[in-house]
Amino acid sequence: MKRFLIFLDILFFMLIFICTAFAKGVDDSQLIKGNINFGIKLMNEVRNHEFDNNVIFSPIGLGQSLSVLSNGAVGSTFDELNLVQGFNGYRESEINSFWKNTVSSTPYVYDKKMFIFTRSSLWVQNGFTFNPEFMSTINSFYPGFDLTYINFSDKYTPSAINDWVKTSTNHQVTSIVSKKDVSKDTMMYLINITYAKLAWKNEFPKNLTKKGTFYLSNGQTAKALYMKTTGNFDYYENDIFQAVKVELADPDLEAVFFLPKGTKTLMNIYRNMNGENYFNWSTQFKKRPLMLIIPKMDLEYKTSFIPEFKGIGVGDPFDQNYADFKKMFKVANFSFVSNEISDNFLKVDEYGLNKTIFNKDIKDVVNFDHPFVMVIANKKTNAWLLIASIENPHPDEWFEIF
Repeated sequence: MKRFLIFLDILFFMLIFICTAFAKGVDDSQLIKGNINFGIKLMNEVRNHEFDNNVIFSPIGLGQSLSVLSNGAVGSTFDELNLVQGFNGYRESEINSFWKNTVSSTPYVYDKKMFIFTRSSLWVQNGFTFNPEFMSTINSFYPGFDLTYINFSDKYTPSAINDWVKTSTNHQVTSIVSKKDVSKDTMMYLINITYAKLAWKNEFPKNLTKKGTFYLSNGQTAKALYMKTTGNFDYYENDIFQAVKVELADPDLEAVFFLPKGTKTLMNIYRNMNGENYFNWSTQFKKRPLMLIIPKMDLEYKTSFIPEFKGIGVGDPFDQNYADFKKMFKVANFSFVSNEISDNFLKVDEYGLNKTIFNKDIKDVVNFDHPFVMVIANKKTNAWLLIASIENPHPDEWFEIF
């Protein structure tokens, strides 16, 4: 009898443990780390052939798009779309809930002085019919993602897509495709837009903005307009980089700048950057009085990531011979994502909500006068709304207007 009671006690505590674990659900931080790892892999793949170019994109935006596709995929197509973000081993319902939580908790800011958002859509040739269950899932768990039928043979198709772009971005972006970007052979078109026009919590005084020199990776120099400010900033450094967090006007977001130290380069930063390390670094920032010198920027990075997706192991969805989207459509077909375009904008100037009194007595200076990494992150979750490799903050044609 005593043994039986002991057995019941053990069984009782096991049930409590199991129920508690179930109630806690999935640890979203692990999925966020996976999405950060995906962003780093993609950045490295792009930089393999665009070493000297500015590269800007949203890990959240692109990652969400791949998960939308995975909801309609089976077999190796499904596996590739999940494995690249480290989502293999999670149930589809867990991944969908993660995206709903992550996107909902990441502010999309629309203000006269500040815009930060991502927008995505999947355009499918008329004649295909989405599976109602697929549509219901996407509409329920993927805010800001649109599913649309269209006739790619129609000459007005580019205008229709650009009308969606204007409406969904509050007219901040007015055009993304032209006639040459679509054809009668187009089956599915994936579109991703990221727009970040920043406003700081505390301004960079305009009267301190000066022209200066930016030292490029190739050993040459370029002109730049440098903003300057002082204050107590969250700061961290190691043997590879200095890092500074700068508060944005939206209290839930922050800009994190990574500057290579000495002879180190962006490559050294990316080799050491991953989701786990980023989370660890974030806990080690300490307040420190600093003078910051950061270039103004008005940049656009427009590309198709299909070659890079294939380079990091996501090839099937974009190959008509291997793509398998049986769960996406009511009737099985040989559809694949034939086109993808990503348009990304980053605008940085002096504007801030609060006036700053410049303190000339602060001697510790962090000067972003050579290539650096910039991340816009959710303060609470560490999710990356944007990552940018800045190789040249001022294309000459833009600089000359000042």
